[in-house]
Amino acid sequence: MTAPDLWRLRGSPGARDEFVIKTTAVVLYAAVYLAFDWLRVSHALPGPGLALWNPLPAFGLVLLLAQGLRCAPVPFVVGLLSDWAVGGAPAGIAEPLLANALAAAALTVFAALLRPNLPDDDAFGNLADIARFLAISILVALALAGLAAAAPIVTGALPPAGVLVAVRQVSLGDLAAVLGLVPAIMGIPAARLRWNKIAPSTGLRDIALFSSGLAVSLVVIGTMEAYSEPHFFYLMFLPVVWIAARQGLAWAAIAVLLAQVALVATVARFGSGREDVLAFQIFLLTIAFTGLIIGSAVTERHRAETALRRQQAELARMGRITTAGALGLAVVHQISQPLATIATYTHASRRLLQSGSADRDLVVESMAKAEAEVQRAGLIIERMREFTARGKKSVTAVNLGALAREIAEALGDDARRAGVRLRVAAPPVPSVTADRIQIEQVLVNLVRNAIEAGAALPTGKATVRIMLASRGEEVEVAVEDQGPGIPPEAAASLFEPFETSKANGMGLGLWLSRELVEGNGGRLWYDPGRKGGARFVFRLPRRGQDVL
Repeated sequence: MTAPDLWRLRGSPGARDEFVIKTTAVVLYAAVYLAFDWLRVSHALPGPGLALWNPLPAFGLVLLLAQGLRCAPVPFVVGLLSDWAVGGAPAGIAEPLLANALAAAALTVFAALLRPNLPDDDAFGNLADIARFLAISILVALALAGLAAAAPIVTGALPPAGVLVAVRQVSLGDLAAVLGLVPAIMGIPAARLRWNKIAPSTGLRDIALFSSGLAVSLVVIGTMEAYSEPHFFYLMFLPVVWIAARQGLAWAAIAVLLAQVALVATVARFGSGREDVLAFQIFLLTIAFTGLIIGSAVTERHRAETALRRQQAELARMGRITTAGALGLAVVHQISQPLATIATYTHASRRLLQSGSADRDLVVESMAKAEAEVQRAGLIIERMREFTARGKKSVTAVNLGALAREIAEALGDDARRAGVRLRVAAPPVPSVTADRIQIEQVLVNLVRNAIEAGAALPTGKATVRIMLASRGEEVEVAVEDQGPGIPPEAAASLFEPFETSKANGMGLGLWLSRELVEGNGGRLWYDPGRKGGARFVFRLPRRGQDVL
């Protein structure tokens, strides 16, 4: 960020807030950088420029990721200042200028590569993001180490033969710190979000167990006086892997950082030989790779589970909406039948009264039939409401033969107007256990469909038959017509909702009829065995049998 940029940020209140945030971030970065550079120099391992864990490039990368690429000059300026304040005034200006300029340029390039892959609510989105971060981090470390070695080579301070050794030593320390610091700092918002999603007791318990596991591993190492034995530090894997598997990437990143700091502090406190540095650096890298990959896999699983729950909730909501819509259409479908009959009877009564020579008994009969249809419509609505409440049925003993004759009489006028003969073959059969109104609606639906199918034939040639028979522990009712029949390709979807071959049909009659029959413990199906017409059959359990 240049001085004019900072000056322009002093405008509006929002801009002033941004100015304060960026200024605070730059000052904090400079203070932390100088402090850690002093520690790095004062606790350097044997050998020029060798550091077990070098967080300085990681701090610069975090600054650029968090505050934007306009802060690119800051790592250069702070690095140059640190060379003078911590390392003492160098003999020449060329080497520190070149080294810090190359390092700042490399950080800027790799921050530009990482920034587009950082979501708003998390440091890394999924396994692909963490894999990309690991790959870019390796490139960052190698590039920084190579550029750090290039400056002294150019100035003659380092012979070319020592380049590979210097790059290896520097890159591993830089890479370990980048993998430890960057995900932990950038993942703080995600860690807080994860904390808000779990119970406080669970979070405190997991933190306590992780801290205890890390402390126990260090106590074991201290008790065995294994400070310079890198393989003993692999005990620290257990708490890191455990917290990663429990809470995901954000907490795993913090756990990795704490484990790295604990190891570096232990080595700095008790010392280590130069020959052990490579082994310790490999351990730092291994624990970072393991914790981050396991954490990202667990976080991705958490996201998948959350997405699945949301999808299931949405499907359930859409199912309820669909059911409500189907129920509304089903009510319309069922009520339209008695309403049409009511309209017919009331219209006939009005015409009789307007004629002036009305037969009183005929008018009374028509109005009585209209009243009966009104009552039936009310019962249909009540039964439909109870049907949707799951299990609420008015189960009684139903005489299907008497019911079939009542329906044939009620629909007789409709059949005559359509030119269809309506016949009932109802020998004595046992009563069934069912909801009478619901079974009545099933029969009305099937008989009306048969009448409409027979109406397509020449007047007087179509016959609709309602036939009853006893079939073991069930009573069978069949409704057959002599209409055009059902094409084979349409038979498979007959009972699907909203499937209809009628121009003005809603496709709910057969679907609802099957639902009602099955709700009363029976079965309804289409029988294509006879030639011509259609035949629908349903069976219900005899009285005394179990009703599902």
